[in-house]
Parts: sequence; C-alpha cells; structure tokens
Amino acid sequence: MPRTIALAVLALGTLVGATTLGAQQALGARPDAKTVLANQGPKGDKGDKGDRGDKGPPGDRGLPGAMGPTGPTGAAVGYEVKVGGVEVVPANSSHGTAVVCSPGKKVVGGGVGLAQGTASTSVVVKESYPDPRGLGWITSVTNTGSVQLTVTAYAICITAN
Repeated sequence: MPRTIALAVLALGTLVGATTLGAQQALGARPDAKTVLANQGPKGDKGDKGDRGDKGPPGDRGLPGAMGPTGPTGAAVGYEVKVGGVEVVPANSSHGTAVVCSPGKKVVGGGVGLAQGTASTSVVVKESYPDPRGLGWITSVTNTGSVQLTVTAYAICITAN
C-alpha cells in the first residue's frame, strides 16, 4: 500500500495535497513531473550506443558568394609570328635554319615548312625546337630526294612580363 505523507480533504471533498503517485492515481488525479521524479528508483547503467540514423534530406541551396577580386593581367601580350628566310636544302643533304624573335619578345612555339610553291615528299624534319634562351626557333631538315628543296622556319613570339 503506498505511503501518504499528507492528505487533506476539505469539507467540500477536494483533494488538497498528496505526495505519492498511488494516492493521486487512486483519486483520479494526474501526477505532475515532480511527483513522478520523487518516486523513481536509483539511476541505471548507461545503455549501448544506438545505430546511426538515416541520412537527412539535402539542405536548401545557399546564396551566391560575393564576386572575387580582379585577377592579374595576363602574362602574354604582343603576339607575333616571325617568318624566317627561304633556305635551300640541296638534294640528299641536311640543312639547319633558325628564326629569331623581335627584341624583348620570347618564343612560345614554332616550326618549319616547305617554302611556298615547293611540293615534295622527300623532306624529313629532324629537329624543331625552341632556342634554349627562348629567343627563337631552331629547325633541321634532311632532303632525301634528288632535287633541291626550299624550307622556311617560323616562330611564334610574345612580349613576356
């Protein structure tokens, strides 16, 4: 039987106070949190960790960020294509040629081609590369045919910052 610390009934039959859960429930009263806590047993051991929950829905898209600062000026300006002179490559021989960039410019590309009006399948490009100092383009070709050929070297140059 539950303990009752104080129970007072007024002449009108109203429950004034009860401190045990059993007394309140017996009279049809709803227990308050304070009363329930007062009648709890000792604290139990910590339980095992629960399983990970499901992934939540994706969040709303954020607002666009502020515009970033202006980037630095590009490093390449003053583009020019330098065309070397027409070079004669005698039959069954090799010949090297080069083209140099204008002062203050650096080479970024280049090559060699048969001069205008020359058609042949007997030319072999042996070398085509930038000058190690970046000042122009160097080429070397071999003519495997029985007639002379004409070739021209090209360099793509820019003003480098």
